[in-house]
Amino acid sequence: MGQLANADWLRGVFTALVVVGLSLAGYSAWRYLDADRELQGNVAQVIMSRQQAVSPGSSAEVQGLVGADVARRELLSQQYDVLMLGGGGLVILSLGWLGLNLTPYLRSRMAAHSGHRETQS
Repeated sequence: MGQLANADWLRGVFTALVVVGLSLAGYSAWRYLDADRELQGNVAQVIMSRQQAVSPGSSAEVQGLVGADVARRELLSQQYDVLMLGGGGLVILSLGWLGLNLTPYLRSRMAAHSGHRETQS
């Protein structure tokens, strides 16, 4: 454990975890907001949010509403997917941050422990 705490490459690994976590969280936030913006302009979403009753007059209107509803469901699915990706990014970020905070503690503890062994001999 002492060799692991004193390894210089370990700080680089934890820093990389922080960068990856921030990148994933930022990307997922951007994709979520982009999908939300697209949902605001979707006809099916507008009808659903206003709880309007729709009676289409022609088959072209029906096909248009079905296409809008399919697009709306895909956008909602996309939002749920990027929420999970963002959550994973936050977990990776927290692991990297925890590692960066624990490394100096482990180094000092190992140094104190090895100094204690030398005084006992």
